[in-house]
Amino acid sequence: MNTKRYTWIPFYKEFAQKLMKFRNDRASLLKLIYENREEFIAGHLHDVKGYGNLLKDIDPFTVFGLFNRQLTNVNKINSIRLFKELFNMESDVPSDFAGVPVLNNMNSLFFGFKGKRGKNDIENIWILFEKVLNGEDFEEDFNAVSTALSFETLIDRA
Repeated sequence: MNTKRYTWIPFYKEFAQKLMKFRNDRASLLKLIYENREEFIAGHLHDVKGYGNLLKDIDPFTVFGLFNRQLTNVNKINSIRLFKELFNMESDVPSDFAGVPVLNNMNSLFFGFKGKRGKNDIENIWILFEKVLNGEDFEEDFNAVSTALSFETLIDRA
């Protein structure tokens, strides 16, 4: 039995830094995800309710959600292993996920569906993510993102 806890922290830190390389090239990030969609169990990346149009843009928190959803630990670890390989990462694959918030599989996007989100909603999430990583003040950016993801938007996605 594994008694080590929080083994995910080094991987998540490195993963966040690797994601920043896609800050201005999200099409390549989505291409990478879609090419490995089955391995990521990423059937939920649609831009409308149900199944239909695939996402044309993505934010970093939704990418983290590919392995922070209600999945078995085996499936989480398989997704992380694949990202480790694709991103050429050095950190060990985590053996536990103690303390990691888990997303609902049916609602794991951090932005509204097409037609329900503002023009800059996804961009604003990247700005917030970057400021958090850089240790900058992000209160204003957090408020902008949380306001865009209003209760009505969440209800529309349900």
